Amino acid sequence: MKFDGMDIKLSYVYPPIPDRRHDWLAYPDGEEENTMLQGWGKTPHEALADLADVLGGVWDDMYENNALTDPDRLHDSPESFDG
Repeated sequence: MKFDGMDIKLSYVYPPIPDRRHDWLAYPDGEEENTMLQGWGKTPHEALADLADVLGGVWDDMYENNALTDPDRLHDSPESFDG
């Protein structure tokens, strides 16, 4: 997926812990190892919102206008993402 000219990757991590708050990881493409540019969440939506917060509100307007939660552009199933 692409936002503001930046390719964003989503990964379904599902760590082997009971806490599900870190099942999804969002990060700019090429920044997989940069822990300062990662967003985490129970769902893809939460991971993207966390990444937007991490990036200092760059996408605040997009998120508030539902651009990141549009069901035609983002799905909840892990199979719908390249990872």
